[in-house]
Amino acid sequence: MSKIDLLLDEENELTFQLNVEGNAPGTAKCRLKLESENMGLLFEAKSQERGEVSVVLPPLAHVLKEGDYDMTLEVIVDDKFF
Repeated sequence: MSKIDLLLDEENELTFQLNVEGNAPGTAKCRLKLESENMGLLFEAKSQERGEVSVVLPPLAHVLKEGDYDMTLEVIVDDKFF
């Protein structure tokens, strides 16, 4: 797992390459989950071209302190989480 440095007082945009394969076509919906021991934040991802999704994180200085947080990109296809 790699670390991502975010600027808490500025907007951050994260882009991920996404490739969903299966035997039935489905629409993938994505969101980024940012967790600490006391709270969790969800940010909706927008689909881009070429199988990319991007997530825009607003300035978070008023919500988070500097430190390490767990982040997960959730992919939802037909009510199944990946």
